[in-house]
Amino acid sequence: MRCVWLFPLFLFMVVFQAAGLSQEAERTLAKVVSLYQPEEEWNESFRTVQNLSLPWLEKVEFRSELDRLLFSRQEFLARASFQLPSIRRAEVNRLKSYTAWKTSERNTSWFPVLLQTYQSLVNFQGSTLEVKGLQNEYLLLMKEDSLYRQILGSGREADIPDFIGLQSEIQDVLSQLTIARRRWIEYARLVGADTLVPKPDLYWLSPEQMKAVVDSVGIGRNSSADGEIDYLEASFRLARAESKRWLDFVQTRYIVRDDLLLQNRFSVGVGLIIPWNGSTRLKLADLQFRQIQLKEEERANSFWRTKRIQQYKADFASSFAAFEILSGQQEDGNIQSLKLKYLQSGKLDPVKWLRMERYELRRNATILKELQRLWKTYIDIMDVSGMMYHPPFINYLYGKTIPMESGR
Repeated sequence: MRCVWLFPLFLFMVVFQAAGLSQEAERTLAKVVSLYQPEEEWNESFRTVQNLSLPWLEKVEFRSELDRLLFSRQEFLARASFQLPSIRRAEVNRLKSYTAWKTSERNTSWFPVLLQTYQSLVNFQGSTLEVKGLQNEYLLLMKEDSLYRQILGSGREADIPDFIGLQSEIQDVLSQLTIARRRWIEYARLVGADTLVPKPDLYWLSPEQMKAVVDSVGIGRNSSADGEIDYLEASFRLARAESKRWLDFVQTRYIVRDDLLLQNRFSVGVGLIIPWNGSTRLKLADLQFRQIQLKEEERANSFWRTKRIQQYKADFASSFAAFEILSGQQEDGNIQSLKLKYLQSGKLDPVKWLRMERYELRRNATILKELQRLWKTYIDIMDVSGMMYHPPFINYLYGKTIPMESGR
C-alpha cells in the first residue's frame, strides 16, 4: 500500500505540467519529410538527363588495308553513321521517361516511412490522452478513499463493502495506468517526444475539420505505375523508329595505286537499309503486351483503392456519428441542470459526487476511443487516396505545410 500513497504525489507533479506536443510532432514530421529530398548527385544527374540532346553523328570509323602486304597498294576507308531525327527524339524521350519513372519509384519507396510516422503520432496522442484520463480517475479514487477513511476514523457509519470494492478499483486503475504509461513511453520514443511527462496536443484538427477534408478526398493515380507505362511506350516508339531506319552509313575510300589516276583513287558510298520490322516484331509485341498488362493492373489497383476508400469513409462516418452522439450526451442541458440543482440543494454527498465525476471520466474515455478511431481512419484515407504524399507536404494533423529540414 505504500506505493499507493506515494503515487498521488507523482500524479500531482504530472497533472500541472504545461500541455503541448506541437513542436515535437512538427519536428518529427519535418525530419521524415527531409528524407524526401534527394541527394545532390541525384539532382545533378536528373538535370543532366532533362537537358540532354544527342548529336547527329553517331560514330566514325577509319580502316586501312594492305593489298598483298604492299604499302604501294594500300587502301584507306572512312565511314560515318548518323542518328536520324526520329531515332534521336525517341532515344531522348525514352531516357527522360526512365528517369521520371525511377524518380517516382524513389518517392514511392519513401511513402511508408511517412505513413508510419503519422500512425505513431496518432498512437502517441491516443496513449497520452489515455494516461491523462487514468491519472484523473486515479486521483478521484484516492479522494474517495480519503473521504471513506475520514468517515471511518470519525466513528460514523460507512458502507464497508463499498469501501472494500473501492480498494479493488484503485488497484485495477493503478495497474491500467502502469501498463498505459509503459505503452506511452514506447510511443514517445518512436516520435522523439519527452518520455517524462504526458503532454496531450491541443492543436490537432477537430472531428468536424477532419470530416471536411475526408468529404473532399478523391482517388489519386499511382505515379510509379504511370511512369513505367510511359517508359514502355517510349521504348515501343524507339523500337518502331529503329525498325524504320533507312540510312546506315556514308563512307569515302581512297586507294594508293600508281597505275590509277588521282580522280580514280577516290570513291564515295552510302549504305541503305530497307525498312522492315520483321526482326523487331517480337520486341514490339512484348512491349505492347507489358503496357497492356500494367494498365490492367493499375485499373484493378484503382478499383481496389476506390473500394478501400469507400470502406474507410463508411468507417469514418460511423465513428463520427458515434462521437457526435456521445458528445451530445456529455453536453446535454438537462443533465447539466440536474447537476447544478444537486450542487445548490445543500444535500451534497461528497462520495456520491466523486462517483459522478468518475462516471463522467469513463464516458470521456469512451469518447476519446471514438476520437482515436477517427484519427486512425482519417490517416488511412489520406494514405490510400495519395493526398498525404503530394508536395508541398501538408501536416494533415494540424492542417498546415510541413517545413523541410535543411539538415539530415
